[in-house]
Amino acid sequence: MKKKVLLLNISLRGGGAERITSGLINNLHNEYDFTLVLLSKDQEYEIPSHIEVVYLDNQYQGYSSIKAILRTPFLAMKLASICKEKSIDVVLSFMYRPNYIASLSKLLYSKPKIYISERNFPSKVHKGSSFSNKLSRFLIKSLYPNADLVIPNSFEASKDLKDNFGVKNLKVINNFIDIAKIASLSNDQSEYSFDKDYFYFVTVGSLSEQKNHELLIRAFKKASIDKAKLLIIGKGHLKVSLQNLILAENLEEKVNLLGFKSNPFSILKNCNCFVLSSKFEGFPNVMLESMAVGLPVISTDCQSGPREILAKDYLFDRQETKTLTNEKYGILVQNESIHSMSEALIKIYENKELEHKYSKLSYERALEFDKPILMSKFKSLFDE
Repeated sequence: MKKKVLLLNISLRGGGAERITSGLINNLHNEYDFTLVLLSKDQEYEIPSHIEVVYLDNQYQGYSSIKAILRTPFLAMKLASICKEKSIDVVLSFMYRPNYIASLSKLLYSKPKIYISERNFPSKVHKGSSFSNKLSRFLIKSLYPNADLVIPNSFEASKDLKDNFGVKNLKVINNFIDIAKIASLSNDQSEYSFDKDYFYFVTVGSLSEQKNHELLIRAFKKASIDKAKLLIIGKGHLKVSLQNLILAENLEEKVNLLGFKSNPFSILKNCNCFVLSSKFEGFPNVMLESMAVGLPVISTDCQSGPREILAKDYLFDRQETKTLTNEKYGILVQNESIHSMSEALIKIYENKELEHKYSKLSYERALEFDKPILMSKFKSLFDE
């Protein structure tokens, strides 16, 4: 008899956690009886039609952040009721509010094993003295220990949870990518028209403060590379602000906001270098996916993920890069430094040997995060 597994997330719209959620269902639906529970009806990733989808909070989008958190007890009761009614064996949740709900539901109905996936670096996400941040830090410290297991997607995030939030029940499982599928999608016809005389930098991510596209645009301007363009794939609330910056810097012919792309890989494959400018991350899927099509990588040395991916031997007790360093699998630059980022852009543009070296090493590194390797770790959890 198949084990009954409930996956809990905010939605299935574009994002790393959402992609992992849909990936688990699409790859393991023949081995487990999945129920998908979402807080919102937004859906961009497809799942098999026979999978039951339950919407836990139809009014979710209408609530402020604090009000949504304060609804946690009510939604935890609903989740516990669903688990009891369907005799769920395992719950796996993603993102902060689903994690709070799943953790609290354990106190209301203890039969299912509760696994919560931590996708970010909590000390960075909830930094500051606002009521919302204080409440989030309190909830992590109070609720995460209720779960049977907390699953960070990076070792640095695991250390952060242990040292700063007192969480002990931890097991790191990195994000996985589907290299075969990425290779297939990358062969599709690109909707963007490339000029073979230009060098293309590309980044993928929501247009939000966390991703720090403003820094990347300013660094690209500072680098002043004649035959280069910057492509930014993603959507978000900073679109107008970034458009205004591009116009103010007279970059409208060289920097393009392409919006969300369901298949970014056909564009990535035709670019020369992937750039991550984030202030913080969990374990950046887009970096791994770009490496899977052989793109060299430049990344801020933010917590957490980039150093674990790009450095051969990373250390937890280390100082972040203060300039830029050539690591084993890519280039790390000082976090939130326009100067360091611009220097790295120039370096990879001018050094074809370095570009080709990192292109080869990128693909080799990406193979270590391929779907079968990481999927087996989730199966082991479900089967316990």
